[in-house]
Amino acid sequence: MPKPRISIVMPTLNTARFVQDALESIARQSFNGWELIVMDGGSTDGTLDLIERFDHPNIRVFSEPDEGSFHAITKGFERARGDYFTTLCGSDGYIDSDWLQLCVDALDSDSEVSLVWGVPALCAEDGSIGGPHPAFAQFLKRRTIVSELFCTLDWKHRSWIPKRINRWLLRWLGADDIQKENWLFFWLDTGLWFPDLNMCYRRLVYEQCTPPYRLGSYADECMSFYFNFNRQGFLPLCISRIANFGRTHVGQVGAVRAAEMNKIIAEYHNSVQNYSKELRKGKITHLFRDGASEVIGQYSCKPE
Repeated sequence: MPKPRISIVMPTLNTARFVQDALESIARQSFNGWELIVMDGGSTDGTLDLIERFDHPNIRVFSEPDEGSFHAITKGFERARGDYFTTLCGSDGYIDSDWLQLCVDALDSDSEVSLVWGVPALCAEDGSIGGPHPAFAQFLKRRTIVSELFCTLDWKHRSWIPKRINRWLLRWLGADDIQKENWLFFWLDTGLWFPDLNMCYRRLVYEQCTPPYRLGSYADECMSFYFNFNRQGFLPLCISRIANFGRTHVGQVGAVRAAEMNKIIAEYHNSVQNYSKELRKGKITHLFRDGASEVIGQYSCKPE
């Protein structure tokens, strides 16, 4: 096949109950310039047979032992040939059939944007799809008078707003209010990360923001990626649509490793808060970067 524009890496391990839905959601995409790299960790439930029967020319399958989904994704990225990169678990899928086209168009048309993301929907184990994920539902809203007034305040002056009121006001912000440079300030106030199964980013950004996988660590470096992406000043773009569904099911990583993941998330939020304090005190200057990692602007709380 010709060189793909976008590479999708799919880690799988015994997801025969769900993988057909995931594959069909990719095949329904209106954009055809994709490749799917399935990184199977050694399934024994027929997952590989289902994928092989799907028989699509854009799919490459590798089955070998791994140390978890992040290890599998790292190995998949090394095999990826696309300009842009995304992941999708074998138990999840796309809802918007134009999603990949929207991602490619957004990244092609704006060299300042390094990552594109959308709103995920909730999905039960039986496949019934519910509403948007509550952490991201507000980004389906458009700009309001309240959000416009709130955004006129410089971030360094928001420290005067009581935290409870500030949190209430942040709920009024929609996708229009947090694009590109404005995302930084929303992130500093909330620590919110991007939905990992619909975000699409440039290869350079993945390489620069993702720590190398260390064999034997069994690490999941997603939170490190989120922090590094924002700390290094790369710019995201939210497409205000429901892009995909994330399925809740027995045995998923978030449930099996709940205590470990909670610790990682707590450390992540602590890092965001520390960076926020340093920036607000004027100890550092935040640099904004384009998709080629070139500095295109800055923000500082230092006195003029």
